[in-house]
Amino acid sequence: MSNFNQELKEILPINSKEKLDALFKLMSRRHTVITTYIDIAIFKFLTDTNLRNTYCIRTGRTLSNVLFNIEAIEKKKKKKASQKESDDKKAKANPERKPAKETYTPRPAVPVRRPAAPESVYRQGKIKHTPIGHSYVPEGPRLQKNKGVSSLQFDVSKAIAIMNSASAVDKISLEQRAAAESYRPKPEEPKKKETSVPQSTGSWSISSTTTEQSKKSESVPSTTSLSKEKETLIEIVEELEACETARNKVGIFAIARVHCIYDGKPNNFWFTSRLYAPRELSSLNGYGRFVPKYSDVAIRMQKSEVGTSFDYATINKIKRLESHTVLLENQSNIQNHTISIAGDKLTYQYRNLTEFLYSLRKNQQTIREIEARLNDLEEKKKGNTSRSEQSKNNASIAELQKEYRILTEQQEDLKNITIYIRKQGEMRYSYVVDPIQTGIMEKHLYDGKTVVIQGGPGTGKTTTMIHRLAYLTDIFAIDEDEKNRINKYKLSSHQRKQLREAIKNHRDWMFFSPSVLLKDYLADAMEKEGLTHVSEKVRNWTDYCRMILQEDYNLLETSYSKAPFKVCYSTETLFYQGFNVVKAFTDFYLDQWRNVKYELPQLNTDGVIYEWTAIAQNIKNRFDSATEFELNHFVILFNSLESVYGNDCKKLLNERNNTIGELAEKICSLIDQDSKAKNELKIFFDLTSDDVLDAAKEDDDDFTYMEEEEETEDSGIIRSAIQKVIKPLLGNKPKPHEMSLPIQKWLKAYCYTKVNEGKKLSDEQALIADVLLPIIGNQFDAEIKKIGELMIFEQFAQYTRGIRAIMLNGIPTRYKKFRAYLNKSKVEGCNLPLLRDLIQNKQGRELHFQEQSLLLGFINTLVKQIKISTNKQISHVYVDAYEEAARPIIGVDEATDFSICEIYAMQSLLKIEFNSLTLCGDRMQRITDCGIKTWEELENVVPNPVPFEMVKSYRQSTKVLEVAKKLCIDSLGETPNYKAFMTSKKVPAPLIYVDEDESEKITWISERIAEVFRAYGDNLPSIAIFVTDKGYIPRFMERLQDTEFFKTKKIKVLDGTDKETVSDKHICVYPIDVVKGMEFDVVFFHNIDKFNNDDILKRYIYVGVSRAAFFLGVTMVQEKEEISKYFVKNKDWFKI
Repeated sequence: MSNFNQELKEILPINSKEKLDALFKLMSRRHTVITTYIDIAIFKFLTDTNLRNTYCIRTGRTLSNVLFNIEAIEKKKKKKASQKESDDKKAKANPERKPAKETYTPRPAVPVRRPAAPESVYRQGKIKHTPIGHSYVPEGPRLQKNKGVSSLQFDVSKAIAIMNSASAVDKISLEQRAAAESYRPKPEEPKKKETSVPQSTGSWSISSTTTEQSKKSESVPSTTSLSKEKETLIEIVEELEACETARNKVGIFAIARVHCIYDGKPNNFWFTSRLYAPRELSSLNGYGRFVPKYSDVAIRMQKSEVGTSFDYATINKIKRLESHTVLLENQSNIQNHTISIAGDKLTYQYRNLTEFLYSLRKNQQTIREIEARLNDLEEKKKGNTSRSEQSKNNASIAELQKEYRILTEQQEDLKNITIYIRKQGEMRYSYVVDPIQTGIMEKHLYDGKTVVIQGGPGTGKTTTMIHRLAYLTDIFAIDEDEKNRINKYKLSSHQRKQLREAIKNHRDWMFFSPSVLLKDYLADAMEKEGLTHVSEKVRNWTDYCRMILQEDYNLLETSYSKAPFKVCYSTETLFYQGFNVVKAFTDFYLDQWRNVKYELPQLNTDGVIYEWTAIAQNIKNRFDSATEFELNHFVILFNSLESVYGNDCKKLLNERNNTIGELAEKICSLIDQDSKAKNELKIFFDLTSDDVLDAAKEDDDDFTYMEEEEETEDSGIIRSAIQKVIKPLLGNKPKPHEMSLPIQKWLKAYCYTKVNEGKKLSDEQALIADVLLPIIGNQFDAEIKKIGELMIFEQFAQYTRGIRAIMLNGIPTRYKKFRAYLNKSKVEGCNLPLLRDLIQNKQGRELHFQEQSLLLGFINTLVKQIKISTNKQISHVYVDAYEEAARPIIGVDEATDFSICEIYAMQSLLKIEFNSLTLCGDRMQRITDCGIKTWEELENVVPNPVPFEMVKSYRQSTKVLEVAKKLCIDSLGETPNYKAFMTSKKVPAPLIYVDEDESEKITWISERIAEVFRAYGDNLPSIAIFVTDKGYIPRFMERLQDTEFFKTKKIKVLDGTDKETVSDKHICVYPIDVVKGMEFDVVFFHNIDKFNNDDILKRYIYVGVSRAAFFLGVTMVQEKEEISKYFVKNKDWFKI
């Protein structure tokens, strides 16, 4: 005894983890039984909360449980003292009365064992001490009269006496303990709890409790959820805390819990963020099934409301279908700290699980009494009662429900709002979503339809889209869908294989945003969802479009490569909202072939019939119905013409070219004999450079040239290399005359005019004719006639060159002509001054960012049509670039800020075989003059758009959301049905301050921030200040930093656009045009009336409102009733 006391005194006080370890070693050596009295004794010297938590975990309990038992003892002590005082008074008042004999019935002890850790854990040294929780632990206080403890007064000496006692109950030898643990008497039948945790029948592995496993699961605290009775709130919270303690020991992360009746038996489902192996869950068997949140059953549970049921089927191990029925009784969102119970209108929210459980236990008796009274009143309502009695019943029920809410919820007020402090601008991300969001998440996965998510501020549009993105690429869900024949993904076996390969190679999805800052926040949220390589896949659209046009499509010039266009860095809008430039350019591009039948020369079928006449006639007949053709029709037409007539036409035209070459050489030899003519022609050919001739060619409508294929820098290098190899094999071929090529060009035009009276030579060609015709005379008339006839044939044969030459080559040239057409036609919807600058400056080579998207979208659309309509492998830079850039999944956030041509380009990046496009946005948040005004504008741009509406706001308070509603009504003329998730009315009202003095407004902002700072317990929540001019940010920061509050508290004001400088204890200033997608607790909009356009002004206010969760303040230079009517004027948040 003395040795033990001496060791204990050396340990005290217990103020470190090492001393706590020493205490456990001492208790382990003495085989000490942990009782509440021991807890009281130890807690006197164990005041640190963290050490107390460690102590409770090591003993297999929770801190709230221990505190509850200690409080029970204290209550009993007070009750006994009060009873004794009452007995003494009665004894004094009636001396003849004998005092009643003191009796005490101890509470029965309940055997509880901690879950045993796997042997491998002990071998690896992860657990250093033998768990004490294997001892026989009584529930609550227990008097042990045979140890000399006759009252509830307790101190350390009595604790030491109990620890050193050797009773048969409190001291058990190791042999006895092992024997007791190996023996498990069968419980009596009436008391037996039914447990049903069915085996996994799907493709996923989850822990389950069978008859044999139920014996092992006795080592885990028994779950009340597996009883036949309906779970109460306190039982749910106890289960959550018990499982949390057990999960923390093995590192299992759960995000939600559902208690249900599964095939007629109670069961628990815990949703996890990933698939865990059975060995990882072995110690959690008794708590229910742990399933990935994207498993079929978890998705169905997330879609369903509590109190509802659903049926689903799985394929078991012997390939048979098993049907299941599930009735949801309650749901717990572990991340968002909410609990919903079937039949209960309340949604319970808590700040801290341990504190919540402690409060519930403290008020347990009162809660049960209220529940009983509520049940009685509900039964009375069912009976035949008068109206007055029903009214009285309803009033009583309402009063009791109010009292019940006070007892069962951790109420929030303005002074206790600090639990909502979040990182500066961080998106509030949820690991599980509500039933509506889950339903949207799983709709139209790969069926070719576009999901459009429309919703007000804070409704979770972006969160839903991120969850959808993760679900589309979740290998477990894809495999389960195939194994259980759910067919939600609607993919063939080959397509599933392709999708798995794309996921493996990180070529599965791309996500686009309108701003760089929003892109960074989206990437953060996606990493939380477990998506990988997000920095490569989440992109700002403008930057990404420019990059691939430079690196892959060779359309934009860089410092190291030449291309048809250069980058135009102007941010001014070129194509306004409402102008469908996609349709305009597509029609312009196709019209050149729709009108071919009117432009082809007439064939003389009455005179001489040539060998090519039948071919030309057939080609002409194929164009007779082309006036209504779309892009895919022309792809099929040109592919067909090439396959049928291509070789014959090449042969005839090669003969024609050889004839022209030979005739040109003969003419050159005659020119050499006439020095005067030769000098005249040489001077003329030197003056008329290739650029001048090409320009003349574009402007000349009298003759249609067969357009040559474009040659890129790479193809030119390849051609030169081939020629170096082939040239020695061909031998010494005579070098062509220096004037041969220009003479050949002239011959084509001249010969054509000789057989077609309706065609004339251009001015340049007529000058050459004046020099050459006297020289050649009539000696070559036969050759000229033959060449002229074949030039007629060339007008037909040019359409047999194939898709690559006809459709893919020449797109940049055709787009330049389209620009000229827009300028000449003065098309409404175009910024004509900017368009003229683009045409005239730098030879028309600068390409605006909207034009970049337009060309990218058109090229990809054309490539996809070619791949769909033909089986040929076409070698072209555009085809290779599309295959490199294409992805099966594309997501677009804040889609209303993008123009039609930008959305067109994004969707063009989808793969052909299977794809999924998701857009999300709020029409009221459109702050660009080229953005989407209505979703109907997308009908001809994206495939089969299907809109989904979201109405419940999880971000805004009721008063902030009310301002958003009013703005929407005034701007769109529509009444939105937004609803706030946070229904409390005890929230600050939006404020406005009007003053011409800039210093006064900045002081007002500083004072409001000081208010919030004090309300948050001298802490800063996330605070943002929006300004209309980015250039004003440095000056504004300086002036705000100079106010008294900021100087006293040493709070820094930073530029929010510099993400590296943002931290928790700073206030950031942003330009309003970059804040979409972010979220703050407190938002100020400074000098909002700087915008001249009232519609854009209201939209910017709406954007600012949609960023604020609780506090919103606005300043203005001058009074504007149409703006100030939405706010409370010149007030304080805490004095309204």
